[in-house]
Amino acid sequence: MEIKKPIEIDRKELYELVWQVPRTELTERFGISDVAIGKHCRNANIPMPTPGYWAKVKSGTKLGVRLRLPPRSPGQPQTVTMGNKNVYFRPAAEDELIVPSGPPEFFETVDEIVAPAIKKIGKVSACRDLSNPYPGLNKILASETKRREKNPNSPYSFDKPHFDAPHYQRQLRIFNSLLLAVDRIGESGYVSKSDEWTQGYGIIYSLSAALEIGEARIWLEFLEPSSPKKANRSGHAATTTLSMMANTAAQERMNWADVIDNKLEKQLTEIVGSAVLAAETRMRQSAQNHFEWLLKRRDDILAEKAKVIEAERRRKEEAIAKRQKEARDALLQLANDYRSAQDIRSIVHALFAKVDHTATGARVVQQWQEQALRVADAIDPSKMDIADVIARTSHCFDQAEIPETP
Repeated sequence: MEIKKPIEIDRKELYELVWQVPRTELTERFGISDVAIGKHCRNANIPMPTPGYWAKVKSGTKLGVRLRLPPRSPGQPQTVTMGNKNVYFRPAAEDELIVPSGPPEFFETVDEIVAPAIKKIGKVSACRDLSNPYPGLNKILASETKRREKNPNSPYSFDKPHFDAPHYQRQLRIFNSLLLAVDRIGESGYVSKSDEWTQGYGIIYSLSAALEIGEARIWLEFLEPSSPKKANRSGHAATTTLSMMANTAAQERMNWADVIDNKLEKQLTEIVGSAVLAAETRMRQSAQNHFEWLLKRRDDILAEKAKVIEAERRRKEEAIAKRQKEARDALLQLANDYRSAQDIRSIVHALFAKVDHTATGARVVQQWQEQALRVADAIDPSKMDIADVIARTSHCFDQAEIPETP
């Protein structure tokens, strides 16, 4: 099956398109259905005409006001990828030579994108319990409930729920508060669990949360003073600390720790604001990194093409030099054969002049002379038919580019 190249279109351009023509007329251009186009628009926060809009246009009915394009959500790219977003798609080298004329430019400042989102989120209060869990916690909570109901009386710790301890319950409440907060701006996330064997401690279970803001994924994890998890990387926490991966490229982290008058539950508004800012900053950095990658990829492709061209040029030059050498060697061989034939005749005549015919026998001398001269004639190119001479050398000249005489 052919994998078609995805089409990237500016968010504002797509907004203009869906208000100029029905989505059904855009399907051929993007290679996807009108339903898929609508999904891309919703994901990119692009308002679309309401059902019946185009029927009113066709009938000439007075239309309502066109909905304006709202600002991007934090972490949301300025472009929308339309079509097959297959991770295995590999663009052709020719496509990768097409590089934007300059680095990515953003129409709004970071604050213009982040401030409205933070304002919409408002104050983030800590959940007192998990009676209203965010859907991203359902998997963890269901697993805990199943273990609790399956082995209620088991004396073994590995049969019991992993996260019933007070500090784990607190982590779940804080994660739930953060996830409910980003849900206010239409973003999502989830909580996941992991385990790690640590010498001297056994299996250590841990929780982490991912806030999916735009196309950025902001990871959060707890560093507890009583837990050795990741101590080799982050060091033992002196107090309960919530750590956020702010920049994956530089492996930068932001940490919020419990203090006497400012527990983590009181810092949730600041934490969410930092996550929203990190998502927008990361998206912009990702766009810049992608632009730089395109530049490097283009330079690599051009350098590779230059290497191929240079290798082909050297190959042709070496082939020509080889043919020219073969042509010279063939001509030199003819010259050597001609001189050798002349030398044979000379020595035959010289010896024949000194021979005592009576003592040796005229008949024997005559036979030897004839045989020697036949050898000379056989190797003498001047005695050959010109067609035979050409046949001996023409294959050397077929591909040899002999330089012309000035």
